[in-house]
Amino acid sequence: MAGRSAQRMLSRDAGRSDRERRIREIIARRPVGTQEELAATLRQQGLAVTQATVSRDIKRLGLVKAPSGDGRARYVLPERPSPVDVLRRLRLAIDEYVLSIDAGEDLVVIHTLTGCANAVAEAVDEMAW
Repeated sequence: MAGRSAQRMLSRDAGRSDRERRIREIIARRPVGTQEELAATLRQQGLAVTQATVSRDIKRLGLVKAPSGDGRARYVLPERPSPVDVLRRLRLAIDEYVLSIDAGEDLVVIHTLTGCANAVAEAVDEMAW
C-alpha cells in the first residue's frame, strides 16, 4: 500500500512540474489574462486541468498580474525585488494602510484600513524576517 501511495505522489508531483513548466512557457509567449484562459490553453495541449488546479499553480508559481499594453492585465512571473524596493514597499504599505500597531511579548497586531490587510501582509512577508 505504501508503495502505491508513494508512486501516486511522485506521479502527481511530476504532473505538477510539467504543468508549471508549461504555464511559464505559455505566459512567456503570449498574454494570458484569466485563469480560465490559461486552463483552456493547457487543455489544448492535452492536459486535464480545472480552474481550481490552475489557481493553485498560479499561487505556487507566484504569478502576478501586470498591464499588457492593451488595457488588460496579464499574468507574469514576479521580478525579484531588490532589498531597497522591498523596504520601500513596506514603508509605503505602512504609511498608506496601517491605522495602528499593538505589540505584546510575542505577538504583533497590525490594524489596517478595511480591505488593506492583504497588501500589508504581503509587504511584511517580502521582508523575509
